[in-house]
Amino acid sequence: MMAVRCLAENLNQFNFVPGVQTPEEYGKHMIRESGLFDYDEELDGFYGYRRYGEQRAQKEGGQFNECGYVAYQGTVLLEELLRDAPTEQWQGPQMGGLS
Repeated sequence: MMAVRCLAENLNQFNFVPGVQTPEEYGKHMIRESGLFDYDEELDGFYGYRRYGEQRAQKEGGQFNECGYVAYQGTVLLEELLRDAPTEQWQGPQMGGLS
């Protein structure tokens, strides 16, 4: 459960593009909608959306799934981030004692 909490606390380190499920869709999103490029509709036939999407996803280490595209962009390895999450141990109800 702490891994989920750790991920939730670090959502700003992930790039999530809902509904994008293929490299071509990701390439289109990045070129047309991300704001990183000046998209020109008249040049649409010249853009290599699939190739760009493949290269970018590979560089980012991203994955496509049924919900969209996700890539971790943090500076710490994801495995380290999750490993450093404190482990939650259930200790049951506790009563404060009198000393």
